[in-house]
Order: sequence, then structure tokens, then C-alpha cells
Amino acid sequence: MRGQVYQNLSTTELAGLYIMLKKQIAQKFLSEAMYFELGLIEDAAREKGVNLKNRNASYIIY
Repeated sequence: MRGQVYQNLSTTELAGLYIMLKKQIAQKFLSEAMYFELGLIEDAAREKGVNLKNRNASYIIY
């Protein structure tokens, strides 16, 4: 399963990858099809107890 790759990453690596992909999608370097990958990263982070979309946290990730 593709998501298993993300489960092996640390929360720091997941957050960094998430930020990088979001920026590259916004800048049109990557297609919006990459939102699927963002979902897999969000799932892996959630399993580790981290919400990458938590707007109230001090580590807000857009």
C-alpha cells in the first residue's frame, strides 16, 4: 500500500513533506492530483497523533 511509506517517516519528516507539497501545489509546480498524496500524509500523521490541519496549534501547516 502506498501510504505505508509515509507511516515509516517521523512526524517531523511528515510535516516537512506536507509543507513542501502544499507549497509546490500552490505554485503550480505540482498538479492538484498530489492532493491524494497529501491525504495519505495526513492519515499517517493522524495515526501518530498529529493533526497537520489543526489551525489552533503553534505549528500551523497550510
